[in-house]
Amino acid sequence: MWAHPLVVPAITFVAGALAMLLSQRLFDLLHPAYRTSSEIAKGNVAVALANGGRLIALSMVIYQAITRNDSAGQCLGWGLFGIVFLLAGYYLFDVLTPTVKIQQQLKQDNRAVGVLVLCLYIGLGIIASAVMM
Repeated sequence: MWAHPLVVPAITFVAGALAMLLSQRLFDLLHPAYRTSSEIAKGNVAVALANGGRLIALSMVIYQAITRNDSAGQCLGWGLFGIVFLLAGYYLFDVLTPTVKIQQQLKQDNRAVGVLVLCLYIGLGIIASAVMM
């Protein structure tokens, strides 16, 4: 069964997708001001933009973790490093911009803040990916 050429890529894809979804859930738990899925269902564009940037950044980190490592342990370790890096970068930005209450502004559908957070996450994803190379 393991000898089939599609088995390992399929398992890797499923593991990567699960890692992205679990990371998404972790980010939601750490941002208690709102639930991402509920806000998007209400049509909150700012939250959707921020979430899209976060998903792109997570995808970049998981891509690097998968392609740059030879073992599942290394892949998991670097993936966790990247996710922690994204969280730390977001919180650092939040601390350095105290006049903008990011979570409140996103919940109020401030699209300018949504675009800013989208760009922040993409930038952090690029930096994390470069560090992981």
